[in-house]
Amino acid sequence: MDQGFSAHFARDGHDAPLLRAVESSVDTRAEKRALFRLLARVEEMERHRIARDLHDTTAQDLVAINLNLRRLGRHCRAAATRELLDETCALIDQTQNDLRTMSYVLHPPPVSDGGLGAALEAMVRGLGKRARFHVRFESNIRGRLPAEIEEALYRVAQEALINAGRHANPSFVAIRCNRIGERIELEIEDDGVGFDAGGEAAMLGVGLRSIQARVADIGGGLDIKPGAAAGTLIRVSVTLERGDADEAA
Repeated sequence: MDQGFSAHFARDGHDAPLLRAVESSVDTRAEKRALFRLLARVEEMERHRIARDLHDTTAQDLVAINLNLRRLGRHCRAAATRELLDETCALIDQTQNDLRTMSYVLHPPPVSDGGLGAALEAMVRGLGKRARFHVRFESNIRGRLPAEIEEALYRVAQEALINAGRHANPSFVAIRCNRIGERIELEIEDDGVGFDAGGEAAMLGVGLRSIQARVADIGGGLDIKPGAAAGTLIRVSVTLERGDADEAA
């Protein structure tokens, strides 16, 4: 902490408890931020491991099961049994597609030199090839933003897509990331099952807490409410500091 700031309060004994409270609060916030960032890195490593395991093990096992069932169906004479095998193979096909989607969303390409807008567009393009729901993306952001803002907003979008696929059963998801003056606004909206005010935490669970923590870490605002199409709208807004706003213009 700035020594001039500390000395100013230390001259008066009545102010000493206030000084200790302020310094303790600063330390606590710094520790919480450091802990959150450590947990975020661990979470990303675990997601990468799960995505790799889904692709390398579970998905390959499903391929083998599917092939064996189809081979069995070719030697089956009972029509009812063949029909059941065909339905089972179709279900496995859908499960394989869902696994590919989940594996991709768990570990999409990172934010690179192209910046947040380009990274979100690449994630949406890759997801569009795998997901059962349609994804639309729009953004007016070009170039780079502060790294911590790019990373946080990218992971919020990732978490929101995971939640939409897992809980909302949408047919359509829209991602909008735009600069409005000195503010960056990210919106993820789906047309899924939605939620009521009391069911918000139950539907989003750990995903909501992760989103809240990431938004708080960059000093942003978070609003979660029913969407226009009766699904869910997640809106994140963060104001750029003057120097950052000038660079991002």
